[in-house]
Amino acid sequence: FIWKANLLMFSEHPLLGVGYGRNTDLLIQYYPRVGAPEGLLIAHAHNQYLNFLSGTGALGLICYLLFLVYFVRLAMRVYRKSTETLSRGICLGALGAQISLIFGGLTESNFEHSKMKYSMIVIWALIVLMDQRQARTSEKA
Repeated sequence: FIWKANLLMFSEHPLLGVGYGRNTDLLIQYYPRVGAPEGLLIAHAHNQYLNFLSGTGALGLICYLLFLVYFVRLAMRVYRKSTETLSRGICLGALGAQISLIFGGLTESNFEHSKMKYSMIVIWALIVLMDQRQARTSEKA
């Protein structure tokens, strides 16, 4: 019922959604429309992509997916160019963490939790740092 209600929100607000985080607040209005029983759990969509889709619309979901793709590709590029074992290990760890976030998002709105956001920001910052470090090393050579 949570997914049905979120899909209905998206169908009514396809471009920009109902507002980031507002989908949970609006469930009480949408539950009767999807035939949900009284007193059903009010929670986020338990699917990161559906959560973005209903909250921020197609535009928001596309931006989120492009963001994820950018950092996965950046981590793979840094890994391929790396010659140091430590850098390669950090890249593999960062890549694994991102893949875990991406697949975990199918059954949980993991990016809605502060600790996940902060963890991913640190991981993405490490990837950017290593990319910049490689760029500086290439300029010197």
